[in-house]
Amino acid sequence: MFDRATVKLERTERYRLHAGASSCSVVAPRGQRHFVAPATQRFPKLYIASRHGVPIYVGITSQSMATRLRMGLRATGQHGYHGYRWRGQRDLDLDIWYLDDAPADTAQAELESIEAEVAFLTRQRFRQWPEFQTEIHFHASQKFHRDAATRILKHLARNP
Repeated sequence: MFDRATVKLERTERYRLHAGASSCSVVAPRGQRHFVAPATQRFPKLYIASRHGVPIYVGITSQSMATRLRMGLRATGQHGYHGYRWRGQRDLDLDIWYLDDAPADTAQAELESIEAEVAFLTRQRFRQWPEFQTEIHFHASQKFHRDAATRILKHLARNP
């Protein structure tokens, strides 16, 4: 049984991101020019691309971050997926969040609820949705999701 009271939303270290037209470069906090675990693992994660503490995109993936970004930047519209609208954006921060101790099948829906709450709080605080947001997954939210979204936005504001 999944118990939200025992689950922690944890942030990995922040990456710097430069998104080209079809590829990107990343720099990890310790200077590696690639993603490091746990961002490389296939497990649900929430990721936020931001500039100066303001989210420009909020997303969810179970893939490794390198695979997810590659797909989003190389998409051509084939099969209906056009990829990230934030191609070509430079000097971005990329924060990746996980639900520790949550089973993978539950973590996905929980993170989608937090994703929607982060986008909604961004709309409330900055009077606009994240600049390059193209979709949001909506689920009924609870206090846990709203509190997590508040902590995420506070973190982004403290670390622009």
